[in-house]
Amino acid sequence: MIRFKEFELNCDRYELRRNGRPVKLEKMPMDLLILLASRKGHLVTRPEIAQCLWGSEVFVDSEHGINTAVRKLRQALRDDPDKPRFVETVIGKGLP
Repeated sequence: MIRFKEFELNCDRYELRRNGRPVKLEKMPMDLLILLASRKGHLVTRPEIAQCLWGSEVFVDSEHGINTAVRKLRQALRDDPDKPRFVETVIGKGLP
């Protein structure tokens, strides 16, 4: 169980809760959240995110896919990209 602010992330159950209530989150944003939470405080690069979300065998438009996953994750966390509490983008580098 990973706790941050009002959220609880149960990676084993693939479940996110806010103040004890379930938060709906699609597979890709949930996978991204688990990756970021497991690397708390460390920069996660776009290639690392792409590898986690799609693996090395799948060819997709990873830039668009990553941006969509980040947007949906921020919506679920009620995180403002201009004043992030949880997901901060480092331009040209990745996500810490």
